[in-house]
Amino acid sequence: MDEHQQPSSDSESILTDELRMLLKQKLPIVANVCLVIFIGGFVLQSMAPVLQPFAMAILVYLVLRPWALYLMKEFKMREGWSYFFVLLMFTNILIGVFLAVAYNTQTYLENGGMDTLEENYAELYSSLADTGLNVSILEDPFNGLGAEEGSQFIGTLSGYAYSAVTMLLFLAFIIYEMPFVEGRVARAFPGNKARSISNVTQKIEASVNAYLLTKTYVSIGTGVCTALLCLLLGVPLWFVWGVLAFIFNYVPYIGSIIASMPAIVLGFLAIQDPLFGLLSWDDLGGQWVAGTVVLVIIISNQQLWGAVIETKWTGNQLDVSPVLLLLAFAYGGFVWGPIGMILSAPITVIAKIILENLEPTRPLAILMQEKVRSLREIYIDAYADGKMDKAESSIIAAMCKELSITEDEAVLIAARTAFDSAAQHNRINPNDVEMKMIAKASKILGLDDAEQEKILAVLDDGVISRSEAEMLDEVFSGNSGSFTI
Repeated sequence: MDEHQQPSSDSESILTDELRMLLKQKLPIVANVCLVIFIGGFVLQSMAPVLQPFAMAILVYLVLRPWALYLMKEFKMREGWSYFFVLLMFTNILIGVFLAVAYNTQTYLENGGMDTLEENYAELYSSLADTGLNVSILEDPFNGLGAEEGSQFIGTLSGYAYSAVTMLLFLAFIIYEMPFVEGRVARAFPGNKARSISNVTQKIEASVNAYLLTKTYVSIGTGVCTALLCLLLGVPLWFVWGVLAFIFNYVPYIGSIIASMPAIVLGFLAIQDPLFGLLSWDDLGGQWVAGTVVLVIIISNQQLWGAVIETKWTGNQLDVSPVLLLLAFAYGGFVWGPIGMILSAPITVIAKIILENLEPTRPLAILMQEKVRSLREIYIDAYADGKMDKAESSIIAAMCKELSITEDEAVLIAARTAFDSAAQHNRINPNDVEMKMIAKASKILGLDDAEQEKILAVLDDGVISRSEAEMLDEVFSGNSGSFTI
């Protein structure tokens, strides 16, 4: 009996009282979260015909809203007319893209595209079989495409068309309802609470709009370039692959890979002569050379837009854990299929933006980040728009409190960050927040009036020369007594 009790005694000695208490407190929370995710998945799956179009309508509304506001501001349109024109434009684009995809597919099939694909696949299969590899599992996959599969494909398209119409109806009612929401909030929460809710809502809306607009611009650029490259290289269904690249570009990290695969596969199996027949792939090296060229160019295009242009536009502000995005991607696919995969990333990013702008949920947003930002990085983000709003100030104040950083030390960090930003761009705008931080830091460092005037004179002309940058670097050396900036 004692021999059986000894392992239990040893295992208890491994766990400290604090660890046992932590497990006792946190395990029920983790279990409840897992249960909610599990049950929620089946609820979302069963209600997909309603919730899918509604989620898409909200995202489309957030993308279209800045355009409506632009029409109201620049052309003095009434709110209703501005949304009407934006919605009409979006509907026409949606219909036009659907018709163009159908025409591109129909033209390819009518020109014997499937026959060419089967012939090239048979040649590829034979060449692989001749090497001695066991490729029986790859034998003639086109035999499985019959009337039943065709009916399923048509049914799937009909389902997407129904979802699109439902989404447009939801979108119309969301546009109608939104102007009344602020008044309802003011009546439900009178006084300062309504203003606080309004400020947080505006901050969330601005952040979400900035993310979605940037992502939409990059997706349009990726899709257009992909379509043009496929057209010039002779890849069939070039317009379809451009639309696919646009849609899946909303999924970070793996979306561009998924969108690129069909075009790359067709580059090896059914590519046509490039530059509208002016050149011949047979003269340039054959099918394998053609496929390799398509592979390199398509992937280079995706990396250019995703890793270079988008990062430069946004400053890499996505800042969401890749593992979390992949989990959201898999969960969205499990719940809603392809549409869920596409919606998963924007919804996750929007959820993080909302959580980080609400004081009680800000720790959850920090857990969702790809990396924990330093105070200097937060200042850099705050300087990006040339002003320091209340939300940014509150985040900085909370971080200073957690790190026991005094107000003077925070000003020194802010000034050093402002100087680094100014030196990097060889200029600083007079009277902006960066200049004010440098002026405050000059006083904290105990500089006399002559030295302060010298620094302000450097900043006033808006341009920083190399010698002036060296002088500022010596003044703001990064140390103030025992404190390191």
